[in-house]
Amino acid sequence: MLLVCFTLLIVWSAIFVEPGWFELFSGHIVIVVMMIVGSFVAGSTPLGGGSVAFPVMTKLLSTSFTIFFRLNIILSTQASVIIMAITSILGVLILFSQGAQPSEVIFEYWYVAAPVVIFGAPIGAWVCFKASKKVVHHMIIALASLELASTLLLLPLGKKSIWIFCLQLLVMFALFSLNMKQIRRLG
Repeated sequence: MLLVCFTLLIVWSAIFVEPGWFELFSGHIVIVVMMIVGSFVAGSTPLGGGSVAFPVMTKLLSTSFTIFFRLNIILSTQASVIIMAITSILGVLILFSQGAQPSEVIFEYWYVAAPVVIFGAPIGAWVCFKASKKVVHHMIIALASLELASTLLLLPLGKKSIWIFCLQLLVMFALFSLNMKQIRRLG
């Protein structure tokens, strides 16, 4: 697996690295730092890198990829769910191809989650279809906050993880406050 990742890195470097690539990184230093911190958070906590990328892109940079690329937030949300499903399936297939066997607790979690997905996905799609973009945006923020809170309450975390979570909360609150000041100043 490491050989495959290394090969992909070499192919990517051969295709995309051009003269002047350092200036490109220095021109977008906030995104570079965000991705580095996000990869650290993704590897050290159960939240994933999106817990860093989402608040930075939406609050600090006052943009998101849905706005930047002029995409519909509802379609973007649906596309991201499909991408997550595909990567999850690929991850399971890779684990099975390496001879890994799932434990019993995995099946218990799956049995609990399957009905939620079966009924929740159509209901969520219907709500997103009926709601405005602003309401959908606020629902996504609320669900992400609920996920963070449930992770903190339900998972047994060490002191290091708790400190990382607290730091993330402070950064997200600071970015939210900064964004609110910008909105008040412009509006």
